[in-house]
Amino acid sequence: MSSRRKFLKSTAALSGLAVLPMYGAIPAGNDSSLDTLLKLPNTSSEDEYWQAIRLQFPLKDGQTYFNNGTMGPMPNYTLNKVIDNLRYNSIHGAETDYKGEGPQLLTGYFKYEDIRKKVGKLVNASFDEIALTQNATFGMNYVANGLDLKKGDEIINTDQEHGGGYAAWRLLAKRRGCVYKMATIPIPANDPQAIVNAIFASKLQFF
Repeated sequence: MSSRRKFLKSTAALSGLAVLPMYGAIPAGNDSSLDTLLKLPNTSSEDEYWQAIRLQFPLKDGQTYFNNGTMGPMPNYTLNKVIDNLRYNSIHGAETDYKGEGPQLLTGYFKYEDIRKKVGKLVNASFDEIALTQNATFGMNYVANGLDLKKGDEIINTDQEHGGGYAAWRLLAKRRGCVYKMATIPIPANDPQAIVNAIFASKLQFF
């Protein structure tokens, strides 16, 4: 459990940073929620530990939410930072001069190397290998449209993809004449060889 606690502390420290590229520079504020999260009880009780984690999220009591790829309830610390940022940007919006001399309120105008270095440290990568995007679907579309795929090139996907995970590839198949194949993944997917076999048995899809 200690490794999970270490990971949670690392991601908690970055949770407030995750909103920077979307909302600009965050003014200093009350970090009490983050302090609480980083000082979770030193207990061997799994129940006490995860109860302390649960209290960091504003989700209603008795509710569980697993679809974090779509929305993902934020911990209170991050939620408060986003709200603070929206307020800060509304107050200082007229001071933005687009030349880097005013508040960094706009998305996409800055390199955010300091944030990327911290994220890179977390995932063991160089900062120049880190790209900050609005969400996973944006990222997948950037990758797909950045590849020089040509007519006849083969794209293999699976039937377990979210719409954001296959839409870009299907569009490329239509626009560039690529061959789009879909693998039917066994459920449950407990056998690695069965997954490999499903990939090689993937079938051509027509749209």
